[in-house]
Amino acid sequence: DAQPSDANAIGAVASLLESGGYPQLAFFRANDAVAAYFQADPTPVEAPYNLLTMYQRLFSLMLSDGLGPAPTSVAGSSETVTFSLAAQTVTLSAMVSGASGQVDGGTVTFIVTGVGNPVTSQPVVNGAVSAALTIPGGTAAGSYSIQAVYTGTAAFSPSADATQSLTISRATPTITWNTPTSIPAGTALGPSQLNATTSVPGTFVYNPPAGTVPPSGTTQTLNVTFTPTDSTDYNSTTSSVSLTVQAGTFSGSASPTSATIKVGHSQTFVITINSGTLQGAVSFSCANPPTGISCKFSPGQANLAPNASATTQLTVTVSAKPTSRAGLLSVWPPADEHSHPRIAPQFAMSLLVLATLMAVIGVRRTASFGASAAKSYLTLALLLLLVVSLNSCTSATFLGNGTSSTGSGGNGSPASVSLVVQGTSGGTVTTITTISITVP
Repeated sequence: DAQPSDANAIGAVASLLESGGYPQLAFFRANDAVAAYFQADPTPVEAPYNLLTMYQRLFSLMLSDGLGPAPTSVAGSSETVTFSLAAQTVTLSAMVSGASGQVDGGTVTFIVTGVGNPVTSQPVVNGAVSAALTIPGGTAAGSYSIQAVYTGTAAFSPSADATQSLTISRATPTITWNTPTSIPAGTALGPSQLNATTSVPGTFVYNPPAGTVPPSGTTQTLNVTFTPTDSTDYNSTTSSVSLTVQAGTFSGSASPTSATIKVGHSQTFVITINSGTLQGAVSFSCANPPTGISCKFSPGQANLAPNASATTQLTVTVSAKPTSRAGLLSVWPPADEHSHPRIAPQFAMSLLVLATLMAVIGVRRTASFGASAAKSYLTLALLLLLVVSLNSCTSATFLGNGTSSTGSGGNGSPASVSLVVQGTSGGTVTTITTISITVP
């Protein structure tokens, strides 16, 4: 009695009262001992389990003897927060239930082992209660036990619950990585591209790594994995950005540069491609080959490094003599004996204009010089038109890129075509060389 604030002294009194056969008085003393313990040390390293054990034993005796206030039970709730270097607040809650009705009055003290100070709620209303717990900044991630202790009233007995927990989960760092500017072909990756940052100490691992020369004319995805030094409180994380690699330069040549190939035959050419700044794959093709001529490359693609070269074999096969109907002029004579010659629209229009002009001149000359002079001028005009039409109706031959040039053609004359060989890298198409083909 001389030490009303000493938890050990009050606990001793409770033990004496229990031994003397006074469980109800012993219970209240045990409750006082628990309260004195937390008042003397609000942040204990561990809960006073010896006092709580006595408290629960006396509570059971009271129930069995039908003594004391109505029994209660308290049920806390688990909570989860994310690790933070700053202090944060979490709301702890509990429900207090009574065997004989609604619980009002009394308070609940929440004790989270190893986290902050115990907090006490406002009086219980309709069994519900809550309290705000401050978690100190930098509290390590992990699981912490929550103990909810109901103090009780004259009408309701105290109770406790220690089955819930506070979980502090690991945080995930935020990576800052701006999209890098485009780089010229043949440029190796370095600090200008691989420059991700975060506020948390740790290690960055890039894929592809520094020193890698990405393919030219492409859009590359750069990836990074960040591993924090503090793996207890932080998760590893990843990020990515896109990098545009400018198109590289390359050129090439053919050997031989020309050939005469009969219908039904083939000719092989060696195509050599030389890289300037190109890094990556180049696909080979012929640009719009004329009908009757086909191209086959072996291999069809080459992988180049800057300042390197590669070769492929081009096989040109002639299955039919290329015919020429380029531009707006018709072939004369017709390429096909069953086709019919046609006059091109430009030629017909020219003929009409010139005939009209000569007629006007003829009329004027007739008025001045007489009918015989007019006839002479008209005859001369018609002869000029005939010469122009014959020159305009000569045949033309196709070029490999779809254009045409004046030359010999038709079934009886050799056909000359220009075959354009091109290379495609990414979205860039480059002319490698041009091969002249004559089909006799």
